[in-house]
Amino acid sequence: MELRDSDFPYVRVGIANRWVPQVSSKRVGLVAAGKTWTSADILRDHLALRQRFGGARLVWSGHWTTFSGPDFWVTVVGPAQPTAAEANR
Repeated sequence: MELRDSDFPYVRVGIANRWVPQVSSKRVGLVAAGKTWTSADILRDHLALRQRFGGARLVWSGHWTTFSGPDFWVTVVGPAQPTAAEANR
């Protein structure tokens, strides 16, 4: 939660209402990639992505109405773009 809280001000101002690539989306109890994900697994996954992609941010889906589920930990990478097509290049 500390990462989410430290990333939230940037996310709210820097990428809210814009498009960014989402490189991971997981919730506790999700079965994917041959395992059931725990909080520790999700954090390790995010930290690895944070090292791989400069500017990766952790978002909790419960803060945003654009996500279909309120309990996912989402890793996004910038920079923010005005359209989905530009973000996915």
